[in-house]
Amino acid sequence: MKTNSQKPAGETSAANSYGRVMESDKLLEQEIEFIFEERDKEGNEYDFFLGKITRSPIIKSRATGKYFILPWPDVIKLGINAGLNRRGK
Repeated sequence: MKTNSQKPAGETSAANSYGRVMESDKLLEQEIEFIFEERDKEGNEYDFFLGKITRSPIIKSRATGKYFILPWPDVIKLGINAGLNRRGK
């Protein structure tokens, strides 16, 4: 689906990195919506959120209380690097 967005491109990370890590923040906690929880292979627990305004994906480590925010332009970069725009299989 192709759209002609009039919104300016969102803030993105450096060319070789994705997202940003933030310490726990009361204002941030008010602006996110809980989606689900998950564990990794080592048993670490994470909560998954979406920003209420930007709808950006956000992950919170239960072990550290830190947040990882992945702006949508970074999601696009990840998709392109994974082969999203490559022709063929």
